[in-house]
Amino acid sequence: MDRVECYAGASQPETPRRVYWQGEAYQVVEIIDRQRQPDRLFFLVSCSPGEHLFELTYFLEAETWQIHTKGRLPV
Repeated sequence: MDRVECYAGASQPETPRRVYWQGEAYQVVEIIDRQRQPDRLFFLVSCSPGEHLFELTYFLEAETWQIHTKGRLPV
């Protein structure tokens, strides 16, 4: 099951820590970008192993995550 594990602040997720995607676990190494809209939070993160990039979207009302792969970091 795809999911995101994160540190949650007072009422919302603040810092994604791990991404579970297609049966693999990825450790968040860096939060490259974060944005907030009235109904959702966006995070662009790099993860290891494999220097994967993921775009994570958290929907505030539904309290659910959406995970999109953005490929790998260029070497």
